[in-house]
Amino acid sequence: MDLVGWLVWWATTVRLPIKTTEPFVPARGQPRATVLSDFDVLQNELVGYVEAAAGLELGRLRIVSPFDSRLTYNLYACLRVIPAHQRLHLRQAGRVVRTLRRRRPAPGVPSEKSC
Repeated sequence: MDLVGWLVWWATTVRLPIKTTEPFVPARGQPRATVLSDFDVLQNELVGYVEAAAGLELGRLRIVSPFDSRLTYNLYACLRVIPAHQRLHLRQAGRVVRTLRRRRPAPGVPSEKSC
């Protein structure tokens, strides 16, 4: 990885609180089935890109960051940043699920609203 790519990768692995830019803020209220279907499509697309990159000089090919056009890094760094970034979102989703489960009363247990 080049220096900029390493720094971007590091920022995603240490969980720095970086606010996303407007084009990447997800729409709210989408059905779970739609979100999961879109995720599967994008994952399959990503696998195709990784397969297509086989044999390329990943350290020499440069990309422009989709989040900040002032940043460029090599394709190898990009292919390391993507899964690190996805792990970040999976941790976020796990926190949301745990929070929702704590708020939901167990079956047969009266909720605070019914007391």
